Amino acid sequence: MKSSGSAERDLEADGTGKEGESPTESTPLLSRKSTSRPGSPLSQQADRLARSASSVAGAPQRFTQKVAGELFHRKQNPRFADHCELACRAGLYIMLLMSTRHWALGESFGFPKLIRYSRILSPEATVYFVYTLYKSVGETIYFAWAGIFGSVLGSVFPWLLYGIYPMGAVSTSHYDPALVVGSLLGCMFVFFVLWLNFDILTKIFALSTFFWHWMSFLKPGDIGNYSTDFTVKLDGPMMAGLLAATSGSILAVICTLVPYPLLATERACRTAANIIITTGNTWTSAVDFFCHTQFEPIGLANMESLRDEMISELLALRSHVDVAWWECFGLESRRRRRKMLLRLDDTIYETCERLTSIVIAMRFEDFGESHVQVMSRVRASVVELTTGSQALLAMCTDLACGGSLPTTEQREQVRQGVDELRDAIKALAAEFAAARKAAKLPKLSEQLLSEHAFCFAVSIYAHI
Repeated sequence: MKSSGSAERDLEADGTGKEGESPTESTPLLSRKSTSRPGSPLSQQADRLARSASSVAGAPQRFTQKVAGELFHRKQNPRFADHCELACRAGLYIMLLMSTRHWALGESFGFPKLIRYSRILSPEATVYFVYTLYKSVGETIYFAWAGIFGSVLGSVFPWLLYGIYPMGAVSTSHYDPALVVGSLLGCMFVFFVLWLNFDILTKIFALSTFFWHWMSFLKPGDIGNYSTDFTVKLDGPMMAGLLAATSGSILAVICTLVPYPLLATERACRTAANIIITTGNTWTSAVDFFCHTQFEPIGLANMESLRDEMISELLALRSHVDVAWWECFGLESRRRRRKMLLRLDDTIYETCERLTSIVIAMRFEDFGESHVQVMSRVRASVVELTTGSQALLAMCTDLACGGSLPTTEQREQVRQGVDELRDAIKALAAEFAAARKAAKLPKLSEQLLSEHAFCFAVSIYAHI
């Protein structure tokens, strides 16, 4: 099963942790105009796809979501707004929980009595609530599962000990079998919980729950109201702990659903829209730098900065898509959306690898006469290819985030865009060969190694 921590890759970000901050509602998916040759078929197709794909970033929001966005100034600082909104939700829900508990303490009948004696809204439930609540429904459901599972592990093992030795340890003597067996089995339980590949939250609650019951078992004469002889006491401390874990975790999930759901699926779609913009801007910066007549350190630094931003957003996208598994609930549209976003993640990851490799070529390029002669001739083809690739990626992202099967017209648009990109790749190869011949250079020349690598990377980017 997927967890929120499974997004780590060999590709390391600088720790900025964008975590899928959504672009503002007015931000178009393609933030720059097409620089392709006016009137070319690929340019017209790119503009058409770009207008169609702009719906991803401008998707309609719920009224409560808009109010929260204005209240927490989401346009100015999305990351701060997310954390501030989560803190306000948690504070309000804890106030509600404690108020309900305070009201229940003063009553001795009906539902208040059930709350008081079952410990549904106990301080322990508040602890589970705080540990479980996080920034999306999927992450909170996962943490709720991990916490409840840990509590079950930490309660079932002491229940087995009390089933074998109903009185627990009767003395502190090393001749007491309950003390010896309980100590050995308890140490084995701690070792295996830490050794097995459990989530960290499962380990925390398994051990914290277990130690409480384990110490009571090893303390002579401290039987309490524990379930013994393999029976279950509903009013015992084990069941009370499980009820507290369940109620606190469920309340945390409700907190992420009301007043409106904080879905990782929506975050993934917004991050995907944002990453298309960043990818296109990165390629634009790379083309502007490499097709220039001289080395510009500022241009190279700008390109590397955009690449690092793309890597950060890529890691955020994988994290959101992984967490979205917990939000599918068996719905085919959500499963399909998640699958397509995973394929987009693989495509952008390969693009990042290509960009990283050509940065090395850029640093050692001398921008000599042969470079200027070749790149000035193929620049128009390179720009047309990168612009069309970005537009087609935007179209595919729009369809992926929709979750539904594409219509016949949409399939035809994508097919037409792919065909035109294939033709543009062939045109770039022919233009590059013509430029090389005009420069009177052999097919494989040391002077054009970086140019070969750059144009090859652009061609790979267009293989969508």
